[in-house]
Amino acid sequence: MVNFCLDCGKIIISKQAIRCGSCACKTRIGKNNSMYGKHHSEETKRLMSLSKIGLKMPPRTQEYRDNVSKRMKGKPKSKESIEKMKETKKRLFKEGKIKVWNKGLNKEEDIRVRRNGINSSKTKKKLFKNKDYKEKFLENNSGCFQKGMIPWSKGKYLEYLRGENNHNWRGGICNEPYSFEFNKELKKYIRSKYNYRCAECGYSEKQLEYTLHIHHIDYNKKNYKEDNLMPLCRSCHSKTGFKRDDWTKYFQEKIGEIL
Repeated sequence: MVNFCLDCGKIIISKQAIRCGSCACKTRIGKNNSMYGKHHSEETKRLMSLSKIGLKMPPRTQEYRDNVSKRMKGKPKSKESIEKMKETKKRLFKEGKIKVWNKGLNKEEDIRVRRNGINSSKTKKKLFKNKDYKEKFLENNSGCFQKGMIPWSKGKYLEYLRGENNHNWRGGICNEPYSFEFNKELKKYIRSKYNYRCAECGYSEKQLEYTLHIHHIDYNKKNYKEDNLMPLCRSCHSKTGFKRDDWTKYFQEKIGEIL
């Protein structure tokens, strides 16, 4: 004999049930629930907690996670829920149960920090393509520079920082061309010589996801000898623009040990 749900009329597999699962849940919502308006005593809560000690929840499958994500998508959280989540996180931080994974790390020491910086800039560009997000961002950040605004420094040249007045002035050598021998083949050879790794921090091109720069140790663009060239990542190469004498001495000693 086939049983049908009293409310929706769907077929019920169980012979003892009179309602399907979804209809049965509806009958236990709000005032229809036997626990409506009642609360467990502290002793009952304690006993319930003790009964669950040692029990482990089954691992969440990917299908379960996807279903939860779909159900929660588009549902805004209430202000009370957000405040509760904030308070819970603060409490867990104080108790030491949650730790900041990047505390004490920098982009020179850890590739994950560097990747996050790159990914965040890419993510911002993608988000700004959405007009709704862009409008909300500009509303919440009204003091930030926006499209159409004129920067205060436009057309104003700080003469005391230009040319010979700048503390990094080297006689205009940045405009000098490189030697003809300093070509793609030579650069590729120098990178392969160091196993496609930065000579300073040791990160590889695969980790950095871009081609390494070739640095002239003595800052002479005409000097293309092997012992004067080494591959550097963007971060390490940018540091060599200051205190050039110290960097030259440091790299000459370092390349002497390598060779």
